[in-house]
Amino acid sequence: MTPSHQPPGQGFRSWQPSDTEQIAAVLAACGLKECADLERWRWKHERHPRFARDNVLVITVGDRVAGCAHTTPLPMRLQGRAQVLTSFDGEFGVLPEFRGGGVMRQGHAITHEVLRGRGVALRGGFTSIELHRRFYRASFGYTRIALATRSYLRFLRPDVVQARADRLRARWADLAAATRRRLQGFAMEVALRGMPVFTIRVEADGPHLRPAPDAGAAVRVEGPAALLHLFAGGAPRVRHLVRAIIRGRVRVRGWWRRPLAMFSLMMRLARPG
Repeated sequence: MTPSHQPPGQGFRSWQPSDTEQIAAVLAACGLKECADLERWRWKHERHPRFARDNVLVITVGDRVAGCAHTTPLPMRLQGRAQVLTSFDGEFGVLPEFRGGGVMRQGHAITHEVLRGRGVALRGGFTSIELHRRFYRASFGYTRIALATRSYLRFLRPDVVQARADRLRARWADLAAATRRRLQGFAMEVALRGMPVFTIRVEADGPHLRPAPDAGAAVRVEGPAALLHLFAGGAPRVRHLVRAIIRGRVRVRGWWRRPLAMFSLMMRLARPG
């Protein structure tokens, strides 16, 4: 990841483990506070089953990380037929004092060559119309296509489950004492295809989502990322989960250990209110 021409003192290379904290600082300086959370960054990128060092371009000035760009190559099926490797781009950031001079265009060109070498046929991302006009189209020539972006976000990370866990925890004291006792200490590890593992653990104040595996979890759920739709809007769709289990699309390991706690927690997380 080294271009043939670069400004004095400036360089481009792949991610190294020692870069993570400086990358978080760059993203925070660019106003991307959510992306700058270290644990979230490690979960989303470093722990992703398809993560590679070349997924993250690091822009350096001397020994300092001055900027970064993230790509996520994932397979995508077009209209249910052809499957192509697609890169979802995002989290571009350069510290204000190092902006200008075409640094991001140069970085984008480098990632383009790397992705092409890995067999990526399409690349894009999800953003607002205004940011697309001001940045992505102006800087990189991206074309806007109307897509269901909310569906993509559900596949990318379990925010929709996090929101349900937060709401359930807010009304935890209102649940019957017997229900709280039944759920206390229960932990469910969730491993969805194409996503890093996360865990839902019930503590004294209610359920918490942790972006990491849990060796002590009583239950492990394995299946497609589409399982997250169970928690996305509308009424509970437990029948969809049962159908997926019967058809072998979802595996629930250890369900016999605490079956009442597992189904009770999933029902409550699936409720929209």
